[in-house]
Amino acid sequence: RLIPEMARVLKPGGLLALVAVTWGKPPSGAYPADFWRFMPQGMEFLFSETGQLERITIEDVPPYDLLATAWKRE
Repeated sequence: RLIPEMARVLKPGGLLALVAVTWGKPPSGAYPADFWRFMPQGMEFLFSETGQLERITIEDVPPYDLLATAWKRE
């Protein structure tokens, strides 16, 4: 729900940039499931689902982060 809301309040032509944890050590208590880290395909899906963002780029930021950027359509 957060990314669609960010896209909604972003002014037309504005840049949305988000840094999220990816590969690092799982948080304590993560067993048997770990839903706290984003993979590139998941982040691209969340950005594209808004229907408002374009020029979506996803980059690995060493050592454990992911940078996602997109522009809101004019």
